[in-house]
Amino acid sequence: RGVSERELADTMWRNSVAALPRLAAFADVMAPR
Repeated sequence: RGVSERELADTMWRNSVAALPRLAAFADVMAPR
Protein backbone atom coordinates (compact mmCIF):
# COMPACT_ATOMS: atom_id res chain seq x y z
CA ARG A 1 0.00 0.00 0.00
CA GLY A 2 1.12 3.54 -0.59
CA VAL A 3 2.22 5.32 2.57
CA SER A 4 1.93 9.07 2.49
CA GLU A 5 4.97 11.13 3.41
CA ARG A 6 3.03 12.74 6.24
CA GLU A 7 2.05 9.35 7.66
CA LEU A 8 5.66 8.20 7.46
CA ALA A 9 6.89 11.33 9.23
CA ASP A 10 4.22 10.88 11.91
CA THR A 11 5.31 7.29 12.51
CA MET A 12 8.97 8.26 12.72
CA TRP A 13 8.08 11.08 15.12
CA ARG A 14 6.17 8.72 17.42
CA ASN A 15 9.01 6.20 17.31
CA SER A 16 11.59 8.82 18.29
CA VAL A 17 9.34 10.13 21.09
CA ALA A 18 8.90 6.56 22.36
CA ALA A 19 12.68 6.06 22.27
CA LEU A 20 13.46 9.24 24.23
CA PRO A 21 13.38 7.70 27.75
CA ARG A 22 15.71 4.88 26.65
CA LEU A 23 17.97 7.39 24.92
CA ALA A 24 18.09 9.58 28.02
CA ALA A 25 18.90 6.58 30.22
CA PHE A 26 21.64 5.50 27.79
CA ALA A 27 23.14 9.00 27.76
CA ASP A 28 23.01 9.05 31.57
CA VAL A 29 24.89 5.75 31.74
CA MET A 30 27.49 6.85 29.18
CA ALA A 31 28.04 10.31 30.67
CA PRO A 32 31.34 10.64 32.54
CA ARG A 33 30.83 11.15 36.23
